[in-house]
Amino acid sequence: MRNIGFLMVVLLVGLFACAKTGEETLQYAQQISKLQHYNETLEQYLKSLETDPEGKGEVTRVAQLLENYKADLAKIPKPADSKLRAIHGRYERDIATSQRRLLPPDDLAFVIQAHRAIAGLKEDIKDSIYPVIRELLDEHNLGDRVSLKWPSEK
Repeated sequence: MRNIGFLMVVLLVGLFACAKTGEETLQYAQQISKLQHYNETLEQYLKSLETDPEGKGEVTRVAQLLENYKADLAKIPKPADSKLRAIHGRYERDIATSQRRLLPPDDLAFVIQAHRAIAGLKEDIKDSIYPVIRELLDEHNLGDRVSLKWPSEK
């Protein structure tokens, strides 16, 4: 009888922890989805660089955009769940890496490096960060509640 009671307590604690993780994952995904406008602007910059590789146009603003993106991502509280915390750290590092890749706008290789920085960030978010968050949402049957896709995937 004691074993059954102990087993029930373990199951209830496990269910509560799982439900709490699901809620945290959903909240995190909703907060991340609010940063989608940065991805839309980065996608526009990529297209601009591909159609006009000689002209800098609005792409000279990419450094400020990445700085704002990084600041808004930093405002999202670090998740308690270890998988979410790891993906959040990766997200922050990916933006920082893109910032380091940029050259000053007056440098001759600015356009090429800006394209590489944006394309690298796009690849990381689209192929590594968003899929993990979607997988975590799916584990809790919450995948239909938040749409995390790169703008060109919609």
